[in-house]
Amino acid sequence: MSIRPDAAEALGKVAEVIRSHATAPIEIEGHTDGKGQPAYNQKLSEQRAESVKAWLARNGGIDGRRARRRPRAAREQNGQDRDPHRDIRREARP
Repeated sequence: MSIRPDAAEALGKVAEVIRSHATAPIEIEGHTDGKGQPAYNQKLSEQRAESVKAWLARNGGIDGRRARRRPRAAREQNGQDRDPHRDIRREARP
């Protein structure tokens, strides 16, 4: 799975933050919407998380052993097809 150019730009900024906190653990979440079968979405979320992990290791100078993938296929919450905390977790926080 490839990383879109706009996502690569954002990942470059994330890599800077990660490098400035050299001992902090890294957790990478892959998200999907609720369309499609749950098994398909689970696999897609795993692929997305792995793509980000690989990009950070290859292009961001991040040791992949620091990163833990956490795939998160869509879940139904409060009648909405998205996790209400998704935007918060998208940010890089030390």
